Amino acid sequence: MTILLQALAVTSEKHVELNDFESLIRAHALESLNHFATCDRSWLKSPAVQVAMQRSSTQLVPNRAYLLHAILAISAAHLAFYRPPGQSSVYWMASRAHFQHSLIEFTERMQADIDEQDADALFFASLIHAMLAFMFSPLPLSVAQEESRPGWVLSMRGTHLLFTMPTVVDRLSQGRWATVVEEHKTWHRQARLAAACASSSRTSNATAALLQYCNSLPESRREGYLERVQTLRMMELETATSQSIGGLASFITEAPREYILQVKSQDEVALLLLLRWCGLFSRVDQWWVSRAATSEYGRLYAYLARNGSEEVQAILNVM
Repeated sequence: MTILLQALAVTSEKHVELNDFESLIRAHALESLNHFATCDRSWLKSPAVQVAMQRSSTQLVPNRAYLLHAILAISAAHLAFYRPPGQSSVYWMASRAHFQHSLIEFTERMQADIDEQDADALFFASLIHAMLAFMFSPLPLSVAQEESRPGWVLSMRGTHLLFTMPTVVDRLSQGRWATVVEEHKTWHRQARLAAACASSSRTSNATAALLQYCNSLPESRREGYLERVQTLRMMELETATSQSIGGLASFITEAPREYILQVKSQDEVALLLLLRWCGLFSRVDQWWVSRAATSEYGRLYAYLARNGSEEVQAILNVM
């Protein structure tokens, strides 16, 4: 704990803009740090991820402001989530402030050369950023009529960028994150096997409708969409628990670049598939998942119901 507090003092000196939040951050830093290290309920993705995060925090934080701010941001948000409305606002403010500064520091670090020593901390921060981005970024339903660009989609893909770097992959697969990486690979193997063995009768009406619609599209557009639908089928056969969060989130974190660009351009089929994923992801009963996924599902549904083609609107009836 002393190491974390010393790191907080250093980063406060470096970022004079934090002075506006000085009393806010100081008042809750110790509580947030202690909460992160000691909270034993299921709240940091899967059990394997949580164990790795809590065991690694003190070793990885020194001289890495982006990770310190990420830890304080997610911990303050978790504390806010369970506070009464009158007491939670200050924690939400602290969480957003730390998240902002973590992203600034993280972006600067990602633009420099990454050595093996930084791989663990960058991966750590990326996992937290994915949680915070999904929790904070969904737009309110009132914005649904104007646009449907989910900004959190790009923010959740930090781990994807890291896994494009061979030296980083080697480090993560053999070090403190080895259990997490192996858990993720195991989930995918088991999910693919379950989908291959499952009878067509186990395919939901929603997925069946998506398959039929995507098969009717021109061949030049069909393949990428069908691949995404098959991924959704794997996910709907999976029991939604904290253990499977990483696998379910991989629909976004490991999505092909083409699909991400389609979402950014508000392609209606890509948004329809994203809507289905939000519905599946909302089944996970973890504090940062279900509320945000349900909110985003409602926003996307309203947007497609108003702006989608007749074929898309017909599919919404079975979603």
